[in-house]
Amino acid sequence: MKNHKLVELLSVQGWHIVTMESCTGGALANAITNVPGSSAVLMDSFVTYSNEAKIKRGVSAELIDKFTVYSLEVAEAMARQAVSNSVAVGRTIGVGITGSLTREDPNNPNSVPGKVYIGIHVSARGDGYGSTYLYEMNVESTDREQGKQEILEEIIPLILKYAL
Repeated sequence: MKNHKLVELLSVQGWHIVTMESCTGGALANAITNVPGSSAVLMDSFVTYSNEAKIKRGVSAELIDKFTVYSLEVAEAMARQAVSNSVAVGRTIGVGITGSLTREDPNNPNSVPGKVYIGIHVSARGDGYGSTYLYEMNVESTDREQGKQEILEEIIPLILKYAL
């Protein structure tokens, strides 16, 4: 029910949220849209599962080359680009999630199964300026669906703590 509290607080305080998700495949956006009235706070969301999708949404290819997609730097860029790409106007929270859930990624170096990187960008003006909070977590489950649930259980309180 943390997602209900998140939607309620965002709505009452006049905030929007936009996600750019990789390993979660849109699970955070899904959890938000499961709450009645969520359309007041979530106007768009991006699933950028591939490197190319991240780059198309504005994450620098050079950043990915330097740090790999499995890094706090890329999670931060995803959160910032989520805000920049959103149609939301005004107070906006961008959330970037990247990592490897259950197996090593043969296409990207430095993938560690279970290691997830989260960026939360809080922009009071919705123009990309603001504060960014970075978080790294380890997913214990070897089941992808359960791993996504672990991430949600960790990330929603982080959004509540840092953004509201």
